[in-house]
Amino acid sequence: MVLVFKMKSKTCKTCKLEFVPRKKKQIFCSRKCIRNETQFKKGVYMGFGFKKGSKVNLGRHWKVKDTSNMGHSSWNKGKTWSLGVRKKISKNYKPHLLSEETKKKISEYHRGSKNHSWKGGITPLRVKIWHSQEYKLWRKLVFERDNYTCVFCGERGGRLATDHIKSFREYPELRFSVDNGRTLCISCHFKTESYGKWK
Repeated sequence: MVLVFKMKSKTCKTCKLEFVPRKKKQIFCSRKCIRNETQFKKGVYMGFGFKKGSKVNLGRHWKVKDTSNMGHSSWNKGKTWSLGVRKKISKNYKPHLLSEETKKKISEYHRGSKNHSWKGGITPLRVKIWHSQEYKLWRKLVFERDNYTCVFCGERGGRLATDHIKSFREYPELRFSVDNGRTLCISCHFKTESYGKWK
């Protein structure tokens, strides 16, 4: 046995004829009546009788249709900020550069057992040195002294590396000496005798 539910007939809002709606919220008998409805032309009605402020199904999301500003331009169209306001905005968007002293304090604060990723001191000594502020400063000073140019082939810029003239492992007292460093490109760095002998 098949049950058939009949919808109650409604009166069309435009032509005032009775019709059986296909949907519960349908208030017009045809698309022609929808187009003829003066309120629909103003953007109040959407589809088959969705009223102002009601939820309109747009794809997967439900959005409230706001028709209050239809046909109006934006509040800030054609307006410009004054010079003082523009300077304030520009100042606030500039990056706040930290001094070397502040960077060192932040580094010390997050070092060792204070760090959230602390695993009991398993990092090798050479890695700790490579990530220290002293090593980064030494590297920067060596690059600036050699003008970011490889001392072997003369290539300027590109992928550069700093190399210790006297071994990093055998001469720990000269690790941060600028005179013991030189700038090399990656290909020339591979050719040095001491490359990879840090163990």
